[in-house]
Amino acid sequence: MAKLYRQLTQHLSVCTSAPKRMDPHTRQRMRPWLEAKIEAGQIRGLEWIDRNQKIFKVPWKHGGKHDWNEQDSQIFKEWALHTGRFREGVDQSDWPTWKTRFRCALNKLPDIHEMKTYGRLDGPEPYRSYRFLSKHEITYPNKEPVTDHHDDSNSPTSSQDYNMMDDQNVEINSMPEKVIKGEIDIDENIIPSGNLPSDLRDLRMQPITNGLAKTTDGINAINPAQGDNSLQNREVDPTMVFKLGYRHVDLGSHTVHNSRGCRLYYGPSDMELNVHLQNEVYGPNDVDQVHFPLCFLENKKQEEMTLTLLNYLDRGIIIRVQNGQIIATRKCRCTIFVQLHNSPEPVKLNRDEPTIIFDYFNWFEPSLHRYINDKGPRPSAEVMISFGQKWCGGETEFRNNLIWSKIYLEQAYQQLCKVTCSSPLSPNIEISRSDNIDQFLRHRQEAVKQLNGYTCT
Repeated sequence: MAKLYRQLTQHLSVCTSAPKRMDPHTRQRMRPWLEAKIEAGQIRGLEWIDRNQKIFKVPWKHGGKHDWNEQDSQIFKEWALHTGRFREGVDQSDWPTWKTRFRCALNKLPDIHEMKTYGRLDGPEPYRSYRFLSKHEITYPNKEPVTDHHDDSNSPTSSQDYNMMDDQNVEINSMPEKVIKGEIDIDENIIPSGNLPSDLRDLRMQPITNGLAKTTDGINAINPAQGDNSLQNREVDPTMVFKLGYRHVDLGSHTVHNSRGCRLYYGPSDMELNVHLQNEVYGPNDVDQVHFPLCFLENKKQEEMTLTLLNYLDRGIIIRVQNGQIIATRKCRCTIFVQLHNSPEPVKLNRDEPTIIFDYFNWFEPSLHRYINDKGPRPSAEVMISFGQKWCGGETEFRNNLIWSKIYLEQAYQQLCKVTCSSPLSPNIEISRSDNIDQFLRHRQEAVKQLNGYTCT
């Protein structure tokens, strides 16, 4: 861990340690320089979103995308040239470093504020959005943070509006500074259960004990190495389907065909690290990237709490299929709870510990056979996952969680459909016994089919 910390420190040092080559008396400040670039309109994607409100966007395509070209990151090169960190024809191009330095410079300025609600980091042309602040809007340490500028009477306007989220371990107003210094207890539940709005009081939060969420006994006994070796030669289609949701809002589904699995996360993944650091920080880089979308909810308090949790999902969770087992490895700071078939209540995933959350051969298939022979209940093909909250109960209680996901193995889903003649994610089909009228109608339908040349079955 100490070695990884040193490597990350060296990687991030490009923001501050590189020598400056340009005379500071001839160098223009970033804000007027950036405003001039926007007005010139010569850099693709760098443009106003709302000129009157001084909101603009910066193209932010990842350098690893197959369709990336130099024009997508031209603004980062221009800043490197302006600051003297890059000399055309002398220094080698270093697009990742230029991008990191540009973002570090933006984050340091008190008069430029990122507008995350306007940004879009997915799609073919991703971008970040920022706003130039006037002098009276600039905030400094120990003052209230600047809120995104939009006319919404339900949005927080003072520090009192954040009291519903205050906690003895985490304070919203001090959160960014603590994150930078690494002082936050990254394994704690960051949303308290008290002082919730009336329509959110049924949310069950994981209690904090000594700053750590209590781990259910038995979770450490689950290990991907377990299982019947005689079954490991049988193949299972690794296709998984993910359903995502923000409380009662369904966000759609994603199908993952990649045999290496996927990473489920929120936010940008634009730190272009070497292979070793990539694996340690975000997990393997050859997995699919499935991200939660931007959060826009009618209930602004719910949106605020959801965004707080989402920001701790930056490193995400790695989910893959191996020998018919769905294996999850939590990388993020946000606590994650999973409903396992052999546990009476959801269990917490330990960080960086691969955990079996679904077993096709050793649990699902035998359970399905017992169900077919009327010797057991119908098994579920899905796995329920909640982020930052622990629930108690069934489907209704589960969907009260701020952020949730359902995962199922496509092959298990299809098998269950064949057996039950219905979707396992839908209510069971129930048919009453036939009465005399039903029997009369059945005979009449068969007679009509015979007259019309149909074969009765």
